[in-house]
Formats: sequence, C-alpha cells, structure tokens
Amino acid sequence: INSDRFFSVRDPDVFRQLTQNEYDAYTTITEADLVEVSGAVRTQLSITDKGWQFTLPYNQKVLSDSVTFNDSVFFVVFSPEINVANSCAAGAGTNFLYQVSVINGDPVVNNLDILAAADADGARENTLQQGGIAPSPTILFPSANLSTCTGAACSPPPIGCVGVECFNPGFDNNPVRTLWTQDGIQ
Repeated sequence: INSDRFFSVRDPDVFRQLTQNEYDAYTTITEADLVEVSGAVRTQLSITDKGWQFTLPYNQKVLSDSVTFNDSVFFVVFSPEINVANSCAAGAGTNFLYQVSVINGDPVVNNLDILAAADADGARENTLQQGGIAPSPTILFPSANLSTCTGAACSPPPIGCVGVECFNPGFDNNPVRTLWTQDGIQ
C-alpha cells in the first residue's frame, strides 16, 4: 500500500545564516529521522528529533500549500473517487481539511487531554463539501465597524477559508505587530 505523508522538519539554525561549508556538512534528513504521529496523541518530541511525519489515510494526497498560524498547521488533502482514479475525469473525489499542532502533529481540539490515540486521526480532519481539488487554506482577519461596534464585536475573530468554504480556526483576533528583516540581504 502506498501512503502519502505530511512532514514537519525542524531547522535548528533558523536564526542564523549558514556558510556554504556548514550547509554542505548537514546530514540529509530521511523518514527514519522523523517521529510518526499518525494514530498517536500527545506525542513527545525530544530536542534531538528532526521533526514529525503524519501518514495520510490510503488514497489521500496533499495537493496544495499548507498554512501555519498560531501554532497550528492547516492543510488540505484530496481523495479521488476509486472508480474514477484511473480515468481522465477531473476532480471527482473528496477534500479534507487537516488542523494539527506545529509542535507535534497532535489534533487541535479542546479535549486533547482525554482523546484516545485511536480517535486522533479522525480529530485531525474535517470533510469539506466543495468538489474538485480545493485550494490552500487562507486565514482572514475581518474588520469591525469601529463607529458602531461595542465590546467584543470590535475585535471579530479570524476566519479560515478553503476556497468559498469557511471555518473557525479556533483562535482569537489578537494580532501582534511583527517586523521581519534578514541580515545580509542587499
């Protein structure tokens, strides 16, 4: 059985520029270096682990970019209908939206402390209703009408969307201004 995987690889040198020699000396990370998190919950990764991998259910494939926001990774997979998998028909199948913890691939749910490992994979995914191959998820931050809003209505929560199908990503609208620069760029 051929299964696809979603990978999260840790970069220990994300905050510094490597020399070419340092880069060349890096050991290639393989699947054997990654912690498998499918069928598991509350996985503990050590400081020496190179990252994690999630083995997708049979016939699911990631066909678009993932989005990482607020310690969650969102990605869409597509599962073609079995009876048309070998034909030239386009887009017949089902899309699934996954939301996992960037730290260890856990499902992002309120009951994680009591969630059984057997239920973890199902808790990571939600079936999307749209046909065809869905695009990448997007996180939107709606604006409030500051002249008429009061209280919490002045800070509406973010909305996640995959195409025209939207969902609650599960976090508040507390944006923090972040500036980014990269040293050595001219």
